[in-house]
Amino acid sequence: MQHTPDGILFHHFQPPRIEFYALSDRGQVHDLAKQRGWESAETLEALTRWLNSRWAEYQRYGSRLQLSMDKATEERLRALGY
Repeated sequence: MQHTPDGILFHHFQPPRIEFYALSDRGQVHDLAKQRGWESAETLEALTRWLNSRWAEYQRYGSRLQLSMDKATEERLRALGY
């Protein structure tokens, strides 16, 4: 799932397909991917390559990423059970 300025994009790997919903479509009823031409084989291939590269990067560096937060935020998250 990827938020864009005007909607939410879902990429499914098996079988490969794309869904796109406008932000105003809160129930995600009207898939706009076909209207935008995003279901072409070329688009699916390009998106799959990009997502796979991002996943590989996360696997390589994800465990080394550091997140810093102030004490108040840390305490709020702890109070919520995180």
